[in-house]
Amino acid sequence: MLKNTGIAGAAATAGASSLLSGCVGDVAGGGGLKIGVIQPYSGDLPWGTKSTWGFLSGLGRVYGETLTFRPESSWAADERLTFEPGDGDRTYEFLFRDTVFDPQNARAAAEDFVVEEDVDILFGVTTSGGTLRVIENVARPTDTLYIVGGSSTTDILENPDLCGRKIFRANEHAGMEARAMSKYIAEETSVETMYLLGVDDSYGTSFTREYRKALTSRGVEVVGERHLPAGFGGFRQVFTNIDDQADGVALGFSIRTMNNALTTFAEGNASGTFDIRGYGPLPGSFSVSLIAGGIRNALDEVTAESIKQEAGIGALTSRYHWNQYDNPINDDFVSGFEEAYETVPALFSGGTFAAGYAIGQAVEETGSQDPDDIAEAMYGMTVEETPKGEDGYVFQQKNNQARSPMTIANLVPNEKENWGSSLMPSEPVMTVNADEVATPADDPDMTCDLR
Repeated sequence: MLKNTGIAGAAATAGASSLLSGCVGDVAGGGGLKIGVIQPYSGDLPWGTKSTWGFLSGLGRVYGETLTFRPESSWAADERLTFEPGDGDRTYEFLFRDTVFDPQNARAAAEDFVVEEDVDILFGVTTSGGTLRVIENVARPTDTLYIVGGSSTTDILENPDLCGRKIFRANEHAGMEARAMSKYIAEETSVETMYLLGVDDSYGTSFTREYRKALTSRGVEVVGERHLPAGFGGFRQVFTNIDDQADGVALGFSIRTMNNALTTFAEGNASGTFDIRGYGPLPGSFSVSLIAGGIRNALDEVTAESIKQEAGIGALTSRYHWNQYDNPINDDFVSGFEEAYETVPALFSGGTFAAGYAIGQAVEETGSQDPDDIAEAMYGMTVEETPKGEDGYVFQQKNNQARSPMTIANLVPNEKENWGSSLMPSEPVMTVNADEVATPADDPDMTCDLR
């Protein structure tokens, strides 16, 4: 069907050879399970690479083997590798495509994988827009098993046209962030009124909608809400106006929009232009490094206390960062990640590890590499080993979204060599359990029900 539309194809990047370890090697064709990986690899934001590396780490752990992949120069169309663990009676073949953060490229890559490459599973896309296009145009029309990797929107939980028995997400989302942070604000701060700011896209609308519900349910008044275009730069006047209305502001942006927002926020608070507390998601190392630059410019001395009190940056919600969970599985994951990639896992890596482990767990439980059998085994699955501990992720039968704990942390001066920024997340100031952050079964917006 997709071939006949004349639009099948994928974005290509320059070719590159691979640095492969363990029992991984370049191949083409063959049996087993073929997985099409779609992620943003271009540019200076490492979301796609760290998400992919987390996914491979999780699958490798099922078999007690190290599974790593790192091209010498760039991620390339037509780059492939296989993994044949143990005695070789299982075969996993991976193909990679770079979306360059473009939703249309994500859709085109998914079409190419399904139509031309005949993949069994699609995995990836960290952006909400790209995820929705893959679901609407490829995964659902072709009944392909799709493991969402990193996307934050709650649309795929709330819209019955976007959820499905073969669409799963282990990664955390905007609703989980909102419920975790609302608990912290209500129980650990004196904030009584909040203003909500989000980017003008599916993630931003999910963010503000979920924060409004979560804050209101805990007795915190939401006094206003606004959505701004990606890349917006006029935050100083926005924050000045909010200062007259609210004690705090929740910031739901991505990439450089969040950098603009938090940098302006820190400088304005430190200079006395406004006096409000900011809350939101804790980003990856590159974004934190840009935020750190603004904070250094704003403060005479950068300390944990000055960041919180003078810059006004309140606690931030962590989906996953290397120092948020103390357990042997996470210790192994972090040390292996550092050894292989010379950096620490963060942000999306914990959820993608769980996704990779879930696939391997399903294969071993069923003895099958048929994607229909894998989907059936993943339905309602408790993922046995994850960076958040044993049984750390559980796929909910209502919507195939995994619930898992969330942590709240502050920004503090960096003490971690492989983090890549002068600031880092503190150890958790609060851990919120999985049941509290999961979307409530009676949520009026969640009309997806796969039971």
